[in-house]
Amino acid sequence: MKIAEPIRLPCGVTLKNRLAKSAMSENMAKPGYFAGQEFYNLYKRWAEGGIGLSISGNVMIDRKHLGEANNVVIEEGLDNHQGLKEWASAYGNTGNQIWVQLNHPGRQIPKFLSTDNVSASAVPFDKPMDTMFATPRTLTEGEILDIIQR
Repeated sequence: MKIAEPIRLPCGVTLKNRLAKSAMSENMAKPGYFAGQEFYNLYKRWAEGGIGLSISGNVMIDRKHLGEANNVVIEEGLDNHQGLKEWASAYGNTGNQIWVQLNHPGRQIPKFLSTDNVSASAVPFDKPMDTMFATPRTLTEGEILDIIQR
């Protein structure tokens, strides 16, 4: 097995090589949860570097629940789809894969962003993490179904 050889994953996708960039949080979205030119430039550089698979940082599914102040959000009703298309186009015809990491932070929303943290149960963080995150409220069945639908 050589790092430059293609690999077929169990899901059926073939990667052109065995190099992958794991997920990291870019924290670079523009106002409106928009993936701007910085995203394009960064991911284009990774694509041109020959990475077979690039997994994006957190892309939130709900603008009311962010993990960081500058997260990209993909949500119905947001007018930011052009930025997402441009970000994806950074990979162009390179043959490399870019996979988006969809995220809902649940109880891990910093207090400075929101105190409406939600989770399957209202279990607070232990000390000292409780100073950064509010005790979550328990999601209703309807809210759980809404998160799944997103």
